[in-house]
Amino acid sequence: MVTASPSAAQRSASFWRRLYSLRALVLAINLVVLALPVLGILALRLPDNFLHRQTEAKLIAEAAYVRVLYLDALHRLEEEGADLRGTYRVLESPPRRQDALYDPAFPQIDLLFDPVLPPVGEPGPAPHEASEAAKRAGLEISKVLAQAQLLNLSGVRVLDRSGVVVATTGEGLGLCYAERVEVRRALLGEYHGVVRERASQPSRAGVFNRASRLRVHVALPIVEGNRLYGVAYLSRTSLSLLRDMWQAEYSAAVLIVLFSTIGIGLLLGWIITRPLKNLVDKARLIAEGGRHTSLNVGSAAPREARDLADALSAMLSSLGKNLQYIQEFTRSVSHELKTPITGIAGAVELLVSSGEDMTAAQRQRFLRNIEEDTRRMERIVRRLRELARLEAMVRTEESCDLAACAAELLDSYRADGHEITFEATDANCVAPLPADLAEVLLVNLLDNALRHGQGKGVVLRVEAGPCLVVEDRGPGISTANLSRVFERFFTTARSSGGTGLGLPMVKAIAEAHGAVVEVESEPGRTVFRVSFAAPSSA
Repeated sequence: MVTASPSAAQRSASFWRRLYSLRALVLAINLVVLALPVLGILALRLPDNFLHRQTEAKLIAEAAYVRVLYLDALHRLEEEGADLRGTYRVLESPPRRQDALYDPAFPQIDLLFDPVLPPVGEPGPAPHEASEAAKRAGLEISKVLAQAQLLNLSGVRVLDRSGVVVATTGEGLGLCYAERVEVRRALLGEYHGVVRERASQPSRAGVFNRASRLRVHVALPIVEGNRLYGVAYLSRTSLSLLRDMWQAEYSAAVLIVLFSTIGIGLLLGWIITRPLKNLVDKARLIAEGGRHTSLNVGSAAPREARDLADALSAMLSSLGKNLQYIQEFTRSVSHELKTPITGIAGAVELLVSSGEDMTAAQRQRFLRNIEEDTRRMERIVRRLRELARLEAMVRTEESCDLAACAAELLDSYRADGHEITFEATDANCVAPLPADLAEVLLVNLLDNALRHGQGKGVVLRVEAGPCLVVEDRGPGISTANLSRVFERFFTTARSSGGTGLGLPMVKAIAEAHGAVVEVESEPGRTVFRVSFAAPSSA
Protein backbone atom coordinates (compact mmCIF):
# COMPACT_ATOMS: atom_id res chain seq x y z
CA MET A 1 0.00 0.00 0.00
CA VAL A 2 1.45 3.36 -1.02
CA THR A 3 0.97 6.25 1.38
CA ALA A 4 0.97 9.72 -0.12
CA SER A 5 3.43 12.11 1.49
CA PRO A 6 1.90 15.24 3.06
CA SER A 7 1.94 18.37 0.96
CA ALA A 8 3.80 21.53 1.89
CA ALA A 9 0.52 23.18 2.92
CA GLN A 10 -0.34 20.24 5.16
CA ARG A 11 3.12 20.29 6.74
CA SER A 12 2.82 24.03 7.33
CA ALA A 13 -0.64 23.65 8.90
CA SER A 14 0.63 20.85 11.12
CA PHE A 15 3.60 22.99 12.21
CA TRP A 16 1.37 25.93 13.15
CA ARG A 17 -1.02 23.65 15.03
CA ARG A 18 1.89 22.35 17.10
CA LEU A 19 3.18 25.87 17.64
CA TYR A 20 -0.24 27.16 18.72
CA SER A 21 0.01 25.90 22.31
CA LEU A 22 -0.84 27.28 25.71
CA ARG A 23 2.85 27.70 26.52
CA ALA A 24 3.44 29.70 23.34
CA LEU A 25 0.40 31.87 24.13
CA VAL A 26 1.66 32.64 27.66
CA LEU A 27 5.11 33.53 26.32
CA ALA A 28 3.62 35.71 23.57
CA ILE A 29 1.35 37.51 26.05
CA ASN A 30 4.30 38.26 28.36
CA LEU A 31 6.34 39.63 25.47
CA VAL A 32 3.42 41.78 24.33
CA VAL A 33 2.97 43.11 27.88
CA LEU A 34 6.69 43.95 27.93
CA ALA A 35 6.54 45.59 24.50
CA LEU A 36 3.47 47.73 25.16
CA PRO A 37 5.16 50.31 27.42
CA VAL A 38 8.21 50.39 25.15
CA LEU A 39 6.04 50.94 22.08
CA GLY A 40 4.02 53.53 23.98
CA ILE A 41 7.17 55.40 24.93
CA LEU A 42 8.44 55.34 21.36
CA ALA A 43 5.04 56.32 19.96
CA LEU A 44 4.85 59.31 22.26
CA ARG A 45 8.47 60.22 21.40
CA LEU A 46 9.23 60.38 25.09
CA PRO A 47 12.97 59.63 24.69
CA ASP A 48 13.30 62.37 22.07
CA ASN A 49 11.31 64.81 24.16
CA PHE A 50 13.33 64.01 27.25
CA LEU A 51 16.66 64.44 25.48
CA HIS A 52 15.67 67.62 23.63
CA ARG A 53 14.22 69.25 26.73
CA GLN A 54 17.27 68.26 28.73
CA THR A 55 19.49 69.83 26.07
CA GLU A 56 17.27 72.93 25.98
CA ALA A 57 17.47 73.32 29.75
CA LYS A 58 21.24 73.06 29.57
CA LEU A 59 21.41 75.73 26.85
CA ILE A 60 19.08 78.04 28.82
CA ALA A 61 21.44 77.82 31.80
CA GLU A 62 24.43 78.62 29.59
CA ALA A 63 22.52 81.48 27.91
CA ALA A 64 21.80 83.00 31.31
CA TYR A 65 25.51 83.21 32.05
CA VAL A 66 26.22 84.59 28.58
CA ARG A 67 23.62 87.31 29.22
CA VAL A 68 25.25 88.20 32.53
CA LEU A 69 28.71 88.32 30.92
CA TYR A 70 27.52 90.56 28.10
CA LEU A 71 25.66 92.98 30.37
CA ASP A 72 28.60 93.10 32.75
CA ALA A 73 30.94 93.96 29.87
CA LEU A 74 28.58 96.74 28.69
CA HIS A 75 28.31 98.22 32.19
CA ARG A 76 32.09 98.31 32.53
CA LEU A 77 32.35 100.12 29.23
CA GLU A 78 29.69 102.58 30.43
CA GLU A 79 31.73 103.23 33.56
CA GLU A 80 34.72 103.97 31.36
CA GLY A 81 32.66 106.60 29.55
CA ALA A 82 31.28 104.69 26.57
CA ASP A 83 27.90 105.77 25.19
CA LEU A 84 25.40 102.84 25.33
CA ARG A 85 22.48 104.60 23.69
CA GLY A 86 23.07 102.79 20.40
CA THR A 87 23.40 99.36 22.06
CA TYR A 88 19.84 98.89 23.30
CA ARG A 89 16.29 99.29 22.18
CA VAL A 90 13.39 100.24 24.44
CA LEU A 91 10.65 97.61 24.38
CA GLU A 92 7.21 99.12 23.90
CA SER A 93 5.53 96.21 25.76
CA PRO A 94 8.15 94.28 27.72
CA PRO A 95 7.14 90.74 28.68
CA ARG A 96 5.76 90.24 32.20
CA ARG A 97 8.17 88.95 34.79
CA GLN A 98 7.48 85.80 36.74
CA ASP A 99 7.72 87.74 40.00
CA ALA A 100 9.57 90.69 41.46
CA LEU A 101 12.81 88.77 42.07
CA TYR A 102 13.08 85.87 39.64
CA ASP A 103 12.38 85.65 35.92
CA PRO A 104 13.23 82.07 34.85
CA ALA A 105 12.97 80.71 31.32
CA PHE A 106 11.54 77.21 31.13
CA PRO A 107 12.06 74.61 28.38
CA GLN A 108 9.34 74.81 25.73
CA ILE A 109 10.18 72.11 23.19
CA ASP A 110 7.50 69.42 22.85
CA LEU A 111 7.78 67.18 19.81
CA LEU A 112 4.18 66.01 20.23
CA PHE A 113 3.04 69.45 19.13
CA ASP A 114 6.09 71.33 17.79
CA PRO A 115 7.47 70.34 14.38
CA VAL A 116 11.13 69.70 13.70
CA LEU A 117 12.19 72.63 11.54
CA PRO A 118 14.31 72.14 8.42
CA PRO A 119 17.87 73.41 8.40
CA VAL A 120 18.33 77.04 7.50
CA GLY A 121 20.84 78.57 5.16
CA GLU A 122 23.72 80.82 5.99
CA PRO A 123 22.83 84.12 7.70
CA GLY A 124 22.65 87.19 5.50
CA PRO A 125 24.72 90.38 5.69
CA ALA A 126 23.84 92.92 8.36
CA PRO A 127 21.76 95.93 7.20
CA HIS A 128 24.04 98.09 9.36
CA GLU A 129 27.00 97.65 11.63
CA ALA A 130 26.58 97.03 15.34
CA SER A 131 27.37 99.88 17.72
CA GLU A 132 30.94 100.33 18.83
CA ALA A 133 30.11 99.53 22.46
CA ALA A 134 28.33 96.30 21.44
CA LYS A 135 31.32 95.18 19.34
CA ARG A 136 33.78 95.98 22.15
CA ALA A 137 31.66 94.10 24.73
CA GLY A 138 31.34 91.15 22.37
CA LEU A 139 35.07 91.07 21.74
CA GLU A 140 35.72 91.14 25.48
CA ILE A 141 33.64 88.01 26.21
CA SER A 142 34.54 86.05 23.05
CA LYS A 143 37.63 84.48 24.65
CA VAL A 144 35.57 83.29 27.64
CA LEU A 145 32.93 81.80 25.33
CA ALA A 146 35.58 79.98 23.28
CA GLN A 147 37.12 78.47 26.42
CA ALA A 148 33.70 77.36 27.68
CA GLN A 149 32.90 75.67 24.38
CA LEU A 150 35.75 73.23 24.91
CA LEU A 151 33.72 71.77 27.83
CA ASN A 152 30.08 72.28 26.96
CA LEU A 153 30.30 71.83 23.14
CA SER A 154 27.67 74.53 22.65
CA GLY A 155 27.76 77.00 19.80
CA VAL A 156 27.28 80.52 21.25
CA ARG A 157 26.50 83.77 19.48
CA VAL A 158 25.68 87.11 21.02
CA LEU A 159 23.48 89.26 18.82
CA ASP A 160 22.99 92.98 19.21
CA ARG A 161 19.59 94.69 19.38
CA SER A 162 19.07 94.13 15.59
CA GLY A 163 20.24 90.48 15.43
CA VAL A 164 23.79 91.19 14.25
CA VAL A 165 26.50 88.87 15.65
CA VAL A 166 28.89 90.71 17.96
CA ALA A 167 30.43 87.68 19.67
CA THR A 168 30.68 84.02 18.56
CA THR A 169 32.48 80.78 19.30
CA GLY A 170 32.69 80.09 15.57
CA GLU A 171 32.35 82.07 12.36
CA GLY A 172 29.75 84.62 11.25
CA LEU A 173 30.87 87.71 13.14
CA GLY A 174 28.97 90.71 11.73
CA LEU A 175 26.30 88.60 10.00
CA CYS A 176 22.59 88.98 10.73
CA TYR A 177 20.35 86.22 12.23
CA ALA A 178 17.23 88.35 12.56
CA GLU A 179 15.30 86.28 9.99
CA ARG A 180 15.26 83.15 12.15
CA VAL A 181 11.96 82.61 13.98
CA GLU A 182 13.52 82.02 17.37
CA VAL A 183 15.64 85.18 17.05
CA ARG A 184 12.65 87.27 15.95
CA ARG A 185 10.75 86.16 19.05
CA ALA A 186 13.74 86.95 21.26
CA LEU A 187 14.13 90.44 19.72
CA LEU A 188 10.58 91.08 20.96
CA GLY A 189 11.70 90.21 24.49
CA GLU A 190 10.41 86.61 24.59
CA TYR A 191 12.46 83.46 25.09
CA HIS A 192 12.05 80.86 22.32
CA GLY A 193 13.57 77.47 21.54
CA VAL A 194 13.27 75.22 18.47
CA VAL A 195 14.62 71.93 17.13
CA ARG A 196 16.12 71.93 13.66
CA GLU A 197 17.58 69.27 11.46
CA ARG A 198 21.31 69.53 11.15
CA ALA A 199 22.59 70.86 7.87
CA SER A 200 25.27 68.11 7.80
CA GLN A 201 23.95 64.71 9.04
CA PRO A 202 26.16 62.28 10.95
CA SER A 203 27.44 59.33 8.97
CA ARG A 204 26.08 56.70 11.38
CA ALA A 205 22.27 56.13 11.20
CA GLY A 206 19.82 54.14 13.21
CA VAL A 207 16.97 54.52 15.65
CA PHE A 208 19.29 55.19 18.56
CA ASN A 209 21.23 57.88 16.69
CA ARG A 210 18.18 59.80 15.47
CA ALA A 211 18.49 62.42 18.19
CA SER A 212 22.08 63.22 17.20
CA ARG A 213 20.84 64.31 13.74
CA LEU A 214 18.94 67.18 15.34
CA ARG A 215 20.12 70.43 16.84
CA VAL A 216 18.44 72.49 19.58
CA HIS A 217 18.49 76.30 19.19
CA VAL A 218 17.59 78.67 22.03
CA ALA A 219 17.32 82.45 21.85
CA LEU A 220 17.30 84.23 25.22
CA PRO A 221 16.70 88.01 25.15
CA ILE A 222 19.30 90.11 26.95
CA VAL A 223 16.92 92.43 28.77
CA GLU A 224 17.42 94.81 31.62
CA GLY A 225 14.33 96.67 32.71
CA ASN A 226 12.60 97.64 29.48
CA ARG A 227 15.84 97.81 27.51
CA LEU A 228 16.70 95.06 25.05
CA TYR A 229 20.49 94.89 24.57
CA GLY A 230 20.50 91.86 22.32
CA VAL A 231 20.05 88.08 22.25
CA ALA A 232 22.06 85.17 23.60
CA TYR A 233 21.70 82.66 20.75
CA LEU A 234 22.97 79.17 21.56
CA SER A 235 22.73 75.86 19.75
CA ARG A 236 23.89 72.32 20.40
CA THR A 237 23.40 68.89 18.89
CA SER A 238 20.78 67.10 20.96
CA LEU A 239 21.97 64.42 23.32
CA SER A 240 22.25 61.00 21.68
CA LEU A 241 20.19 58.19 23.10
CA LEU A 242 22.91 55.70 22.20
CA ARG A 243 25.72 57.76 23.68
CA ASP A 244 24.08 59.31 26.72
CA MET A 245 21.47 56.77 27.74
CA TRP A 246 22.28 53.46 26.06
CA GLN A 247 25.18 52.72 28.32
CA ALA A 248 26.39 49.33 29.52
CA GLU A 249 24.25 49.31 32.65
CA TYR A 250 21.13 50.17 30.63
CA SER A 251 21.93 47.45 28.11
CA ALA A 252 22.35 44.94 30.92
CA ALA A 253 19.05 46.04 32.52
CA VAL A 254 17.19 45.68 29.20
CA LEU A 255 18.66 42.22 28.62
CA ILE A 256 17.79 41.18 32.19
CA VAL A 257 14.19 42.36 31.75
CA LEU A 258 13.90 40.66 28.35
CA PHE A 259 15.30 37.30 29.48
CA SER A 260 13.35 37.49 32.75
CA THR A 261 10.15 37.99 30.76
CA ILE A 262 10.96 35.03 28.53
CA GLY A 263 11.89 32.92 31.57
CA ILE A 264 8.71 33.85 33.43
CA GLY A 265 6.64 33.09 30.33
CA LEU A 266 8.28 29.69 29.90
CA LEU A 267 7.89 28.93 33.63
CA LEU A 268 4.21 29.89 33.64
CA GLY A 269 3.67 27.90 30.47
CA TRP A 270 5.36 24.87 32.04
CA ILE A 271 3.37 25.20 35.27
CA ILE A 272 0.10 25.44 33.34
CA THR A 273 0.77 22.89 30.60
CA ARG A 274 2.52 20.21 32.69
CA PRO A 275 -0.64 19.08 34.56
CA LEU A 276 -2.66 19.34 31.34
CA LYS A 277 -0.10 17.15 29.54
CA ASN A 278 -0.29 14.65 32.41
CA LEU A 279 -4.06 14.60 32.06
CA VAL A 280 -3.76 14.05 28.30
CA ASP A 281 -1.29 11.18 28.79
CA LYS A 282 -3.48 9.54 31.43
CA ALA A 283 -6.58 10.00 29.29
CA ARG A 284 -4.79 8.17 26.47
CA LEU A 285 -3.90 5.33 28.82
CA ILE A 286 -7.53 5.11 29.89
CA ALA A 287 -8.62 5.12 26.24
CA GLU A 288 -6.23 2.20 25.64
CA GLY A 289 -7.86 0.19 28.42
CA GLY A 290 -6.21 1.40 31.63
CA ARG A 291 -9.42 1.90 33.56
CA HIS A 292 -7.81 2.25 36.97
CA THR A 293 -5.36 5.01 36.00
CA SER A 294 -5.38 7.89 38.51
CA LEU A 295 -5.99 11.41 37.19
CA ASN A 296 -4.32 13.11 40.15
CA VAL A 297 -2.06 15.96 38.93
CA GLY A 298 -0.41 16.69 42.28
CA SER A 299 -0.73 19.49 44.80
CA ALA A 300 1.80 21.70 42.96
CA ALA A 301 -0.53 22.08 39.98
CA PRO A 302 -2.71 25.24 39.74
CA ARG A 303 -6.12 25.08 41.36
CA GLU A 304 -7.90 25.12 38.01
CA ALA A 305 -5.88 22.11 36.83
CA ARG A 306 -6.68 20.26 40.07
CA ASP A 307 -10.35 21.13 39.70
CA LEU A 308 -10.28 19.85 36.12
CA ALA A 309 -8.59 16.63 37.25
CA ASP A 310 -11.17 16.17 40.02
CA ALA A 311 -14.02 16.80 37.58
CA LEU A 312 -12.57 14.32 35.08
CA SER A 313 -12.03 11.79 37.88
CA ALA A 314 -15.64 12.19 38.96
CA MET A 315 -16.77 11.82 35.35
CA LEU A 316 -14.58 8.73 34.94
CA SER A 317 -15.99 7.25 38.13
CA SER A 318 -19.53 7.97 36.98
CA LEU A 319 -18.83 6.41 33.58
CA GLY A 320 -17.35 3.38 35.32
CA LYS A 321 -20.41 3.00 37.50
CA ASN A 322 -22.66 3.38 34.49
CA LEU A 323 -20.66 0.78 32.60
CA GLN A 324 -20.84 -1.57 35.56
CA TYR A 325 -24.57 -0.93 35.84
CA ILE A 326 -25.07 -1.67 32.14
CA GLN A 327 -23.06 -4.86 32.40
CA GLU A 328 -24.95 -6.04 35.47
CA PHE A 329 -28.24 -4.97 33.94
CA THR A 330 -27.47 -6.87 30.74
CA ARG A 331 -26.51 -10.01 32.66
CA SER A 332 -29.65 -9.79 34.80
CA VAL A 333 -31.97 -9.25 31.84
CA SER A 334 -30.31 -12.05 29.90
CA HIS A 335 -30.69 -14.38 32.87
CA GLU A 336 -34.34 -13.46 33.52
CA LEU A 337 -35.44 -13.66 29.91
CA LYS A 338 -33.50 -16.83 29.21
CA THR A 339 -36.00 -19.11 31.05
CA PRO A 340 -39.22 -17.88 29.34
CA ILE A 341 -37.50 -17.70 25.96
CA THR A 342 -36.20 -21.25 26.39
CA GLY A 343 -39.69 -22.38 27.43
CA ILE A 344 -41.31 -20.70 24.45
CA ALA A 345 -38.70 -22.07 22.04
CA GLY A 346 -39.14 -25.61 23.40
CA ALA A 347 -42.92 -25.46 23.27
CA VAL A 348 -42.91 -24.11 19.73
CA GLU A 349 -40.43 -26.79 18.63
CA LEU A 350 -42.61 -29.56 20.05
CA LEU A 351 -45.74 -28.10 18.49
CA VAL A 352 -44.05 -27.86 15.10
CA SER A 353 -42.50 -31.32 15.18
CA SER A 354 -45.19 -33.32 17.03
CA GLY A 355 -48.26 -31.10 17.05
CA GLU A 356 -50.27 -33.39 14.79
CA ASP A 357 -49.68 -36.37 17.09
CA MET A 358 -50.70 -34.48 20.26
CA THR A 359 -54.10 -34.49 21.77
CA ALA A 360 -56.07 -31.26 22.01
CA ALA A 361 -55.38 -31.10 25.75
CA GLN A 362 -51.59 -31.42 25.20
CA ARG A 363 -51.60 -28.69 22.58
CA GLN A 364 -53.59 -26.42 24.86
CA ARG A 365 -51.11 -27.02 27.69
CA PHE A 366 -48.15 -26.06 25.50
CA LEU A 367 -50.00 -22.99 24.21
CA ARG A 368 -50.79 -21.91 27.80
CA ASN A 369 -47.11 -22.29 28.66
CA ILE A 370 -46.20 -20.07 25.73
CA GLU A 371 -48.82 -17.53 26.79
CA GLU A 372 -47.60 -17.50 30.42
CA ASP A 373 -43.97 -17.10 29.40
CA THR A 374 -44.92 -14.33 27.00
CA ARG A 375 -46.83 -12.44 29.67
CA ARG A 376 -43.96 -12.89 32.09
CA MET A 377 -41.58 -11.36 29.55
CA GLU A 378 -44.01 -8.50 29.04
CA ARG A 379 -44.13 -7.89 32.81
CA ILE A 380 -40.36 -8.02 33.05
CA VAL A 381 -39.88 -5.60 30.13
CA ARG A 382 -42.52 -3.22 31.48
CA ARG A 383 -41.02 -3.27 34.98
CA LEU A 384 -37.51 -2.82 33.57
CA ARG A 385 -38.68 0.22 31.65
CA GLU A 386 -40.23 1.64 34.82
CA LEU A 387 -37.13 0.87 36.85
CA ALA A 388 -34.86 2.52 34.26
CA ARG A 389 -37.06 5.61 34.30
CA LEU A 390 -36.96 5.77 38.10
CA GLU A 391 -33.19 5.29 38.31
CA ALA A 392 -32.63 8.10 35.77
CA MET A 393 -35.12 10.55 37.27
CA VAL A 394 -34.14 14.07 38.35
CA ARG A 395 -35.37 15.20 41.72
CA THR A 396 -37.99 17.96 41.65
CA GLU A 397 -39.30 20.37 44.27
CA GLU A 398 -42.76 18.75 44.36
CA SER A 399 -44.17 17.26 47.58
CA CYS A 400 -47.24 15.32 48.67
CA ASP A 401 -49.14 14.23 51.80
CA LEU A 402 -48.33 10.56 52.36
CA ALA A 403 -51.38 9.99 54.54
CA ALA A 404 -53.75 11.33 51.88
CA CYS A 405 -52.06 9.28 49.13
CA ALA A 406 -52.20 6.11 51.22
CA ALA A 407 -55.87 6.57 52.19
CA GLU A 408 -56.87 7.08 48.55
CA LEU A 409 -54.90 4.05 47.37
CA LEU A 410 -56.22 1.70 50.05
CA ASP A 411 -59.79 2.01 48.76
CA SER A 412 -58.86 0.09 45.60
CA TYR A 413 -57.01 -2.62 47.56
CA ARG A 414 -59.90 -3.11 49.98
CA ALA A 415 -62.31 -3.26 47.05
CA ASP A 416 -60.30 -6.27 45.82
CA GLY A 417 -60.73 -7.98 49.21
CA HIS A 418 -57.26 -7.35 50.67
CA GLU A 419 -57.00 -6.86 54.42
CA ILE A 420 -54.86 -3.76 55.05
CA THR A 421 -54.82 -1.84 58.32
CA PHE A 422 -54.04 1.86 57.94
CA GLU A 423 -52.64 4.01 60.76
CA ALA A 424 -51.68 7.70 60.50
CA THR A 425 -49.91 8.94 63.65
CA ASP A 426 -49.40 12.45 62.24
CA ALA A 427 -52.07 14.46 60.46
CA ASN A 428 -49.51 16.31 58.33
CA CYS A 429 -47.00 13.90 56.78
CA VAL A 430 -45.67 15.85 53.77
CA ALA A 431 -42.87 14.05 51.89
CA PRO A 432 -40.60 15.66 49.24
CA LEU A 433 -41.72 13.60 46.23
CA PRO A 434 -44.54 13.87 43.67
CA ALA A 435 -47.85 12.11 44.38
CA ASP A 436 -47.52 9.74 41.38
CA LEU A 437 -44.15 8.46 42.61
CA ALA A 438 -45.54 8.10 46.14
CA GLU A 439 -48.25 5.90 44.64
CA VAL A 440 -45.67 3.73 42.80
CA LEU A 441 -43.67 3.35 46.02
CA LEU A 442 -46.77 2.38 48.05
CA VAL A 443 -48.04 -0.07 45.41
CA ASN A 444 -44.73 -1.93 45.27
CA LEU A 445 -44.41 -2.13 49.05
CA LEU A 446 -48.02 -3.28 49.50
CA ASP A 447 -47.84 -5.82 46.64
CA ASN A 448 -44.64 -7.25 48.14
CA ALA A 449 -46.24 -7.46 51.63
CA LEU A 450 -49.45 -9.05 50.30
CA ARG A 451 -47.48 -11.58 48.24
CA HIS A 452 -45.34 -12.71 51.18
CA GLY A 453 -47.82 -12.13 54.04
CA GLN A 454 -49.71 -15.39 53.41
CA GLY A 455 -53.06 -13.63 53.85
CA LYS A 456 -52.46 -12.72 57.48
CA GLY A 457 -53.04 -9.03 56.90
CA VAL A 458 -50.81 -6.04 56.25
CA VAL A 459 -50.32 -2.91 58.35
CA LEU A 460 -49.59 0.46 56.67
CA ARG A 461 -48.47 3.31 58.95
CA VAL A 462 -47.64 6.89 58.15
CA GLU A 463 -45.55 8.38 60.93
CA ALA A 464 -44.03 11.78 61.69
CA GLY A 465 -40.73 12.42 60.07
CA PRO A 466 -42.26 11.78 57.57
CA CYS A 467 -41.89 8.02 57.56
CA LEU A 468 -43.74 5.26 55.70
CA VAL A 469 -43.95 1.80 57.34
CA VAL A 470 -45.34 -1.39 55.74
CA GLU A 471 -45.53 -4.50 57.94
CA ASP A 472 -46.68 -8.04 57.10
CA ARG A 473 -47.19 -11.18 59.23
CA GLY A 474 -45.58 -13.64 56.86
CA PRO A 475 -42.86 -16.20 57.63
CA GLY A 476 -40.14 -13.55 57.43
CA ILE A 477 -36.96 -13.28 55.33
CA SER A 478 -33.98 -15.52 55.94
CA THR A 479 -30.68 -13.97 56.94
CA ALA A 480 -29.10 -15.02 53.64
CA ASN A 481 -31.84 -13.37 51.59
CA LEU A 482 -32.20 -10.23 53.72
CA SER A 483 -29.16 -8.56 52.15
CA ARG A 484 -30.43 -9.30 48.63
CA VAL A 485 -34.00 -8.04 48.75
CA PHE A 486 -33.14 -4.86 46.78
CA GLU A 487 -31.21 -6.67 44.04
CA ARG A 488 -32.76 -6.58 40.59
CA PHE A 489 -34.60 -9.81 39.69
CA PHE A 490 -34.10 -11.36 43.14
CA THR A 491 -37.41 -12.89 44.27
CA THR A 492 -38.66 -15.89 46.22
CA ALA A 493 -42.12 -15.63 44.69
CA ARG A 494 -41.36 -16.25 41.04
CA SER A 495 -44.04 -18.88 40.84
CA SER A 496 -46.71 -16.38 41.91
CA GLY A 497 -45.68 -13.76 39.33
CA GLY A 498 -42.91 -11.94 41.16
CA THR A 499 -40.32 -10.25 38.93
CA GLY A 500 -37.83 -9.14 41.56
CA LEU A 501 -38.08 -5.52 40.38
CA GLY A 502 -40.62 -4.04 42.80
CA LEU A 503 -38.26 -3.44 45.76
CA PRO A 504 -35.45 -2.10 43.48
CA MET A 505 -38.03 0.44 42.23
CA VAL A 506 -38.81 1.39 45.84
CA LYS A 507 -35.11 1.91 46.52
CA ALA A 508 -34.63 3.95 43.33
CA ILE A 509 -37.53 6.29 44.22
CA ALA A 510 -36.33 6.69 47.81
CA GLU A 511 -32.68 7.41 46.95
CA ALA A 512 -33.67 9.88 44.21
CA HIS A 513 -35.60 11.90 46.83
CA GLY A 514 -33.14 11.74 49.70
CA ALA A 515 -34.95 8.97 51.63
CA VAL A 516 -33.53 5.92 53.38
CA VAL A 517 -35.06 2.43 52.98
CA GLU A 518 -34.60 -0.05 55.85
CA VAL A 519 -35.84 -3.60 56.28
CA GLU A 520 -35.98 -5.77 59.37
CA SER A 521 -37.37 -9.27 59.54
CA GLU A 522 -37.93 -12.12 61.97
CA PRO A 523 -40.15 -15.19 61.87
CA GLY A 524 -43.74 -14.00 61.67
CA ARG A 525 -42.93 -10.33 60.99
CA THR A 526 -41.28 -8.26 58.25
CA VAL A 527 -41.13 -4.44 58.28
CA PHE A 528 -40.08 -2.05 55.47
CA ARG A 529 -39.45 1.53 56.59
CA VAL A 530 -38.94 4.51 54.21
CA SER A 531 -37.75 7.64 56.06
CA PHE A 532 -37.89 10.99 54.25
CA ALA A 533 -36.25 14.27 55.12
CA ALA A 534 -38.82 16.93 55.92
CA PRO A 535 -39.33 19.31 52.92
CA SER A 536 -38.07 22.86 53.38
CA SER A 537 -40.64 25.51 54.21
CA ALA A 538 -39.20 27.79 51.52
